[in-house]
Amino acid sequence: GTGGYVGTSTDGITFSTRTPVATNLMYGGVLVAGGASGIISTSTDGVNYIGRFRMQTALSNLASAYNGSNLYVIVGATGTSGYSTDAITWTSSTSGNVNNLTALVFGNSLFVFGSSGGGIGSSTDGITWTARTSNTASSLTAGAASASAYVFGGTGGVITSSTDAITWTVRTSGTTSAINALVRGAVFVYAGAGGVLATSTDGTTWTSRTSGTTSAIAALAYNGSVYAYAGVGGVIASSTDAITWTVRTSNTTTALTGMAAIGSTFVAGALSLSITSTDGTTWPVYAGSGTVSNLQAVTYGNGLYVYGGVGTTAAAASSTDGLTWTARTSNLGTAITALTYGAGAYVAAGISAISSSTDAITWTLRTSPTSTWSS
Repeated sequence: GTGGYVGTSTDGITFSTRTPVATNLMYGGVLVAGGASGIISTSTDGVNYIGRFRMQTALSNLASAYNGSNLYVIVGATGTSGYSTDAITWTSSTSGNVNNLTALVFGNSLFVFGSSGGGIGSSTDGITWTARTSNTASSLTAGAASASAYVFGGTGGVITSSTDAITWTVRTSGTTSAINALVRGAVFVYAGAGGVLATSTDGTTWTSRTSGTTSAIAALAYNGSVYAYAGVGGVIASSTDAITWTVRTSNTTTALTGMAAIGSTFVAGALSLSITSTDGTTWPVYAGSGTVSNLQAVTYGNGLYVYGGVGTTAAAASSTDGLTWTARTSNLGTAITALTYGAGAYVAAGISAISSSTDAITWTLRTSPTSTWSS
């Protein structure tokens, strides 16, 4: 459909989208992705996504956390919050904050959110929230927690931390750049605008590190042994100690806004794609539909899926599995609005034009008996 989205199904009933609409990701046995229009989708492998729920408002600034046993919590714009015990059925809740909730962590039996305007709230169950005082008016856009500390960062390089989620102290971060991401591994790591990156053993004292990029870093993840970040322009890098970072090839220039670790596997997400790596080092080429054109027709025959849409070349493609697509030249000279397969041939039709192929690779323009728009 629109934007080149592709979905597949084994039974024609349950469909998995191959290009999830996601701006952030969390993992707790199931990968949860959320984003525009309040959509929440889930995945068990970072490849196959199933739409689950639409929140009351857009989750363009989604934040999320998992308590390690049986509760997923998600928050977003204008104080929106929700929870689920299985990541499939979601229930809206009341956060008590009308600002944009932009960061959420779980640690030491507490969920804690940060918001625009420096708002902070904590909850023991992820449903009922108590407002706290962060001692900053800067928007808090990222958070992380350990067994002994909660840390939030945000605009202007602000860092505030607490040992109990009640009393908060503003710390010296060493930067005035916006902090977009925080993660806790063996150490705390923050990253943000201009490629700023720093580490801390306690969330209080921070040491600047060289990230290897000047692009804005939007997301961080830790898989138990490797740290990874992702950001603007498709930048991705990894590190085993959070001190020395190596920039990797992501095979995309799309701004990556979310990242999560599923066991040892990293998943990086954006508004229209999801890419995975088994080690944070090698990132396979993202397949998707191979086009951003509007897809208007699809057919299956002789072991091949074939789609067509707006355009003459990039909007025609074939696939053996419905996942990886190869662009083809239809020679139609107009948008493909109808496709079918029969009698050993694929046939594509558009405005006053018909093209056919026996292999979905080489297409021959045919004479149409009508000037009517085929659909």
